[in-house]
Amino acid sequence: MNDLITLSKLDLRVPRWDIDRLIPRHCPICNSEGNAEYVRPDGLVIRYCSKCGTFFVSPSPSEDLLKEFYKKYFVLHFGRGANFDKKSAKDYSLLNPQSDLRIRELLSIMNPEQRSVLDVGCGTGITLFGLRKLGARVEGIDLDTDAVNFVNNELAIKCNYGSVADLEGEFDIIILFDFIEHPLDPLPTLIKCKRMLRPNGLILIWTPNSTFAHIDNEPILFRVDLEHMQYLSLKTCNYLADLLDLDIVHLESIGYPSLDGITQCDSKQEKINIIKNIVVHTPVIGAMSKFLYQIANQNANSLDERLGRYHLFCILQNKSLE
Repeated sequence: MNDLITLSKLDLRVPRWDIDRLIPRHCPICNSEGNAEYVRPDGLVIRYCSKCGTFFVSPSPSEDLLKEFYKKYFVLHFGRGANFDKKSAKDYSLLNPQSDLRIRELLSIMNPEQRSVLDVGCGTGITLFGLRKLGARVEGIDLDTDAVNFVNNELAIKCNYGSVADLEGEFDIIILFDFIEHPLDPLPTLIKCKRMLRPNGLILIWTPNSTFAHIDNEPILFRVDLEHMQYLSLKTCNYLADLLDLDIVHLESIGYPSLDGITQCDSKQEKINIIKNIVVHTPVIGAMSKFLYQIANQNANSLDERLGRYHLFCILQNKSLE
């Protein structure tokens, strides 16, 4: 076995997992053992599965330990108190749904008007709010009680507490934004989503992208958001499409990490340097010159997300009955 690479701390929020409640696991996508490669700043080991291209944490926190963690996820992890509700609801009303490139991509494939939408792990409901503005019939589900109450009470959107296993129904669009990296066993959720998907329906996945991890000295995605249990790649998306018998209608590496308020960076320039590392490896002609132009204007926050590669954006479509 190769020597493990111990990653340096970047995210200030390092969970203190109870080592007596860690459990061994195989690849959550294809059940392979994988090879141990990294040690995260929280002390957990990341393994790589060459069969399906997934990185995963093993040993990992137990299911019960993670449920305890997510019960107060938005309050404890993001520092949001109950008094954020009304302000956030007002802010949502000012947003243009099409400012979200994921919604723009959805619109290029399917008009959401009068379509039924389920957002799995909907959080505080910003995506659901935007799609409702576009005429969709929306519904969410989450494990954080504060988030569920906010979506129900402040946004007036139906939001269930629990997991997809608790749901029944049929949907035209199922959203898995910043979700698939969290559960210990995401495959049953994907299988259930496929069963609830209408013919020609869409599953939208947005998740950190591990495709380029092996060419980074210290992959950022393994050093932030340390509640993540697995990391998908482009190869994983193709594997899942075959496994679930779905068609890939959109697949790309895109975007940059959000480092505001979570990193040890002492200055804006340090954050810019981290983002620069992503742009350097982006296989887009002219990306570096565009980056340097924007850095010269001290406007790193306006970087074109299409030039980044921190996230995976995958849209899967159910096959028609015809």
